[in-house]
Amino acid sequence: MMGVFCFWFGWFVFRLCAGWLRVCFYLVGMVVLCLMRLLSLATGQKTDRHGI
Repeated sequence: MMGVFCFWFGWFVFRLCAGWLRVCFYLVGMVVLCLMRLLSLATGQKTDRHGI
């Protein structure tokens, strides 16, 4: 009985951590995209000349 409980508890913790990691990666990706967009807007004159 204890093994089954440990298995389900471990699976629940794993799913919870995976969900939080997915959310964190998504938020970090959104922040990075926004920062890159802001940087490209702030230095638009320089980057357009180089074609980047």
